[in-house]
Amino acid sequence: MNTPTKTLYLIRHAESEANAGGLSRPEALICLTERGQQQARLLAEFLLTLPRPPQCWCSAFGRTYETAQPFIQATGLPLQPQPLLNEFSCLDFDQIADMSGHERRPLLLAYWQNADPAVKTGQADSFEEFSQRVAAARQWLRQVPDGSFLFTHGIWIGQLMWQAENLTRDDPVENMMAFRQWQLALTMPNTAVYRWTQLADDDAFKLVYP
Repeated sequence: MNTPTKTLYLIRHAESEANAGGLSRPEALICLTERGQQQARLLAEFLLTLPRPPQCWCSAFGRTYETAQPFIQATGLPLQPQPLLNEFSCLDFDQIADMSGHERRPLLLAYWQNADPAVKTGQADSFEEFSQRVAAARQWLRQVPDGSFLFTHGIWIGQLMWQAENLTRDDPVENMMAFRQWQLALTMPNTAVYRWTQLADDDAFKLVYP
């Protein structure tokens, strides 16, 4: 029988200005919308039904911090930032400044259609760098206590699943293209909570909220 070695909770942030198609802002400054703030409050109600976590972590970006706040305020637990949980920023801010979501979309489509894992502009990430960051996070997660909560980003959770479930391809370009197709088909609403059970052989992910 496959005995669990650790269970962690991976939490996507609530609706952000970027999710709602708002004007581009630097990643660290993207805030929650009013709807996102309400989602965060409802999320906290659910998280309070789970066993109290020994530690809570968020990415270095404000929208994960804001998402965690109702739960943190209710429990008094500390919230620790961890850049390894950061979003994949494939478009440099100077390239998209003052653009709406509609205006950003063609640039985003072109990035993925180009499918070059090494390409990057300005301060943006390359897909290769993003994948390596999640791989480094997998090593760090071995030290994170059982039952901890991690507030992060949808594509980050998707890349973790991609790696942990051994879906990666040997060819870097094929891997990038296959991941994007798989990730787009993965339904992951804002404030989605996944229970990630680390097993001796195969890890298991289960959506538990909403």
